[in-house]
Amino acid sequence: MYKYLLLGSLLEKMIIKTMETKVWFFLHRYGKVEQLFDELDTIKPFIVSDETQKYAVFVFDWNKSVGSNTIIRTEERTRKINCDGAIIVANRFSSIASEMVEYLNKSEKEKFFLFTQKEVDQILIISQQAKLISHSYLV
Repeated sequence: MYKYLLLGSLLEKMIIKTMETKVWFFLHRYGKVEQLFDELDTIKPFIVSDETQKYAVFVFDWNKSVGSNTIIRTEERTRKINCDGAIIVANRFSSIASEMVEYLNKSEKEKFFLFTQKEVDQILIISQQAKLISHSYLV
């Protein structure tokens, strides 16, 4: 059984190449996930929701930093699609963008969370290791 789990893990690593796919895989642990295709913007958000909350998830898979203008647009789009907040995933964030999100979280009812792509990768690795450990106890 352990050999099959390792094979499954290797297949997942081969399949999960884009950051958008990694985030989609990661979000399924937290509720129902759907992607909005009727948006006019090029960055189509995911929506992750359960019975009590609904968050928009934006993946900016580019090499440059996410700045304050992106945070402002994301805040507007989050309100427009009536979410409780947003999760923003990017390669890196400018210091002004981080400060802006900190201010928004203090003053607004919506909550915003910033994750770097490296953090998402680390969370997925830890999650996969936890699965292997829990399955090895079952064998």
